Order: sequence, then C-alpha cells, then structure tokens
Amino acid sequence: MADAGLISAFVERWHRETNSFHLPFGEMTITLDDVVTLLHISPHGKFFDAPLNMNTNNAARAAHEYLGATWEEACAEISYNKCAQYRLQWLRDLYSRLIQTNQFECAARTYLLHLVGCTIFADKTHTHVEAKYITLFIDLHRCRDYSWASVALVFLYDNLGDGAVHDTRQCWIYEHFPRTCKQGDRGAVPAHLPRACRWNAKHVEGGLMTYRRRLDALLLKDVVFTPYDDDRANPPFVSISMFSGYLRCGGVSVPYLPERCLRQFGRIQCIPRDVPPMQDNIDLVVFSVFRVTFLRRRFSDAVEQLSLHIWP
Repeated sequence: MADAGLISAFVERWHRETNSFHLPFGEMTITLDDVVTLLHISPHGKFFDAPLNMNTNNAARAAHEYLGATWEEACAEISYNKCAQYRLQWLRDLYSRLIQTNQFECAARTYLLHLVGCTIFADKTHTHVEAKYITLFIDLHRCRDYSWASVALVFLYDNLGDGAVHDTRQCWIYEHFPRTCKQGDRGAVPAHLPRACRWNAKHVEGGLMTYRRRLDALLLKDVVFTPYDDDRANPPFVSISMFSGYLRCGGVSVPYLPERCLRQFGRIQCIPRDVPPMQDNIDLVVFSVFRVTFLRRRFSDAVEQLSLHIWP
C-alpha cells in the first residue's frame, strides 16, 4: 500500500540539483548502498545504452523479434497504447502462451521485461513498461553485465518527482525514519530475499499535512543513518557506493553526490563541494562506453578526501 501523504512530504523536500532531500538537520539521499541492500542488485557492470530511435515501429518490431509476438499482435499492442510501450497485462498473457508453445527464450525475455516494469522501471501508471528496455535482454547471457543498481538509481532520481517507483522510496523511508510513520515490520527476512521484503505498509495513518509537520520537527535522534549495520553480511557494503560524480542510464545522466550525506556512511558530515557540472568536452556517445568499474579509479581519490571525516 502506497502512503501518498508520506511520499509527497518527502518529494517536496527533494532537490534535483543535488538529488537529495533537504531536511532540518541537513541532507539525505537514496544511495547506491540503499539500492543494493534493499533490492539485492549489483552496482558493478556497464551502463545501459538505451536506443535513441525506439519509436512505435521499432517497438512493434522488437516485440515481434525478441518477445515472440506475431507481427499483427505487436502492431495491435503498439496501436492500442499509441506509444512505444507494452502493457504489463499484455506481457503476462504473452508469457503464458510462449510457455505453452515451448518458446522459452522469448518467454524469458518477456518475463524479465515484465519484472523490471513492475519494479525498478515502474512508472506512475503501474500498468506499462517502455519498449526500449527490451534491449537489456536481447542477449540473455549478458544480462548480468549491467550495473543494475546504477540503472535503478538513475531511473529513481529521474522520476522521483512523480508517482513512479514509490515502493523503493517508501522502504527507504521506513529504514531511515522509523519514528516518522507507521509500518509493518515482518522482521528478519531470509538471506536470499531483498531487505525490502521486510516491510509491509498495512496502515496509512496520516495525510500530507501530518507528515509535513513531522518532517519540520525532525531531530537527529529520530533518524537512523546506518540502518543496515545489523546485517552487513547480506549483502556486504561495496566501496563503489561512495563514488561521487554522474551516473547514466540511456540518455539520462544524474549527479550522484554521497559526500553531501556522509552520515549515511557512518562518517562525520563536512561542508560538501559544489555540484560538479557535466564537462562540456565529454561526448555522451563516448561516455556511454564507460563502466562503473572504471569509476573505481575515482573512488581512491574520494577516500583520501574523506579520510579525515571517518568516525574514530
């Protein structure tokens, strides 16, 4: 159950220039570490290069070639949606038929596209997924090569102002602000399940005005900056979560600035640097071949700068 008042109260404090929530005591954000821990997806790998020409014709062709739909079915679906998207219900129906006809490779792509459409790429309709994401699964053997945590975080940052991906945001709020809202805590979850499975929003207790007042009155004692310390083995902390710079998914680049929220990494907050601009001489086509593993070289510099701010 989405708590619309809770989500709206936090979205009002979201600043796109820093991609962080501005709260009475400072800034906080959803970090790569949060995404890795809550969703159990990897931060390592390559950025996703979304096709720039995914129009309705190409969306129909992709559904026919990679999802196993007939050409007539694919054209009818795109015509119904009037855009380069697929309905999640259409994907479910297609998947069932593909299984019955033993088209397992197409069924796997259909299942995975439906999965990301319900989770990390869930838009405000919660009924459609963009056709461009099918390119993530053309080669099923290379799906694991992507930095899924980066992909999810870029989509979340880019869509945080609307009704998309509310589940991840709400779980993040439950972890860091347990006194601000009422939630159902199922307790420890099995090691193979994401930590987000711990939470059950079974009761909405306040509206937007109620949560606004609570956020205005927040004190440091009301916040859990490092909620995952009790379960760091599953999954372990990855140092790349403290990379500072830009993350990219397709044609969208977003600033990722953990130095503005050092308390979420168990460190003392210092005055952060200004938001670094995207360099004019970086060609995004060339930038697209960068890997998150490449960013590790930048991480060593960040550690040196932040070393004076580690808790003794």
